[in-house]
Amino acid sequence: MNKDLLIAREERPTDFSCIYKNAIKELLNRALKDRNNDRIYTLLGFCYKKTNKINKAISYFEKAVLLNQESFSAFYQMGLCGLKINKTCVAVNSFIKAIQSNPTNPYAVLYLGISHEYCEEPDMAFMIYERLIETTPGFVKAYEKKAELFIKLSHYSDAIPLLNQMIKINPNNSIAYERLGNCYKKLGKKAYASRCFRKVLSTNASADAYGNAIRELKQINAQQPKKFQLC
Repeated sequence: MNKDLLIAREERPTDFSCIYKNAIKELLNRALKDRNNDRIYTLLGFCYKKTNKINKAISYFEKAVLLNQESFSAFYQMGLCGLKINKTCVAVNSFIKAIQSNPTNPYAVLYLGISHEYCEEPDMAFMIYERLIETTPGFVKAYEKKAELFIKLSHYSDAIPLLNQMIKINPNNSIAYERLGNCYKKLGKKAYASRCFRKVLSTNASADAYGNAIRELKQINAQQPKKFQLC
């Protein structure tokens, strides 16, 4: 085979939407033959979610849970769909059912907390994140979401211990260093903020996080008083 043609094929982006559309056709055919298979409906919902037909996806997840009240996947995916189109009641109820089906899955609990944030119920979200931290102390996302909520409410001092715990779990967590830098900046502790932003540069940070850290450091340095030298 021509080498250039082979390279072109390897570099061509995969059309995932086409894959999911083909999967939907196949699954619909299967559903006609087996109308009581909750897994088929769950897969249909997932494929419709991937093609951004969220209401259609929810309708198939609803069919799945009617057949199987313990389908973690259907409830969990339906909750994610609810969040995506701001149907917070759907999200909250779905994640509660998902947790009942699989109490050990931390992501279902996490997204239940996020759902309560969307409902503007920060106290409930805090309680859920705190409970998740107690039961799953190594789950970094729980600390991250609780810290984000504190930052959102301008409680920067309360966010700092959570961000430090994230760094303790993963010393190369660029997200934690960046947010910690922002917290110290808001509290007027520029030396601490500068140290955190420099840490971002030494981690495997995203391009956006790296660029933000550079800009913050330049801004902090520009605000430092200039030293005068005697001639």
